[in-house]
Amino acid sequence: MVRIENGKPLVALIREGKIKDFVLPKGKVEKGETIEQAAAREIEEEAGISDLELIRSLGALSRLNYHKNQWVTTHYFLFVTKQSVTFATDSSRDYSTEWFNPENLPKMYWAEQRKLIEDNLRFIFKLSGGD
Repeated sequence: MVRIENGKPLVALIREGKIKDFVLPKGKVEKGETIEQAAAREIEEEAGISDLELIRSLGALSRLNYHKNQWVTTHYFLFVTKQSVTFATDSSRDYSTEWFNPENLPKMYWAEQRKLIEDNLRFIFKLSGGD
């Protein structure tokens, strides 16, 4: 998710509880959902952002899961929002959302997510009217 503040893009990242590293929201597709609908739902549940406009698909990445016992494929999408105040709707976990300059990201748990953001900087900056 990206929002534009003072003409500059900011990327929303989440973290859970006391885990220091950040991630992009992600999860499973529920019955009857498209992958785009699932992505928007997961963003609302984990990041607390519901005002979303889908811009484009960023593709899919595969990796071992957290327990390193199963391969998972995650589909990523670029969404834009005007929402700055966030409240995660998934109360079963302690999620927090922070906004970052996409060229100065914090430490991220999944290296491929950081690379995904870095590889798509031109699309992110295009949202703010930049080239």
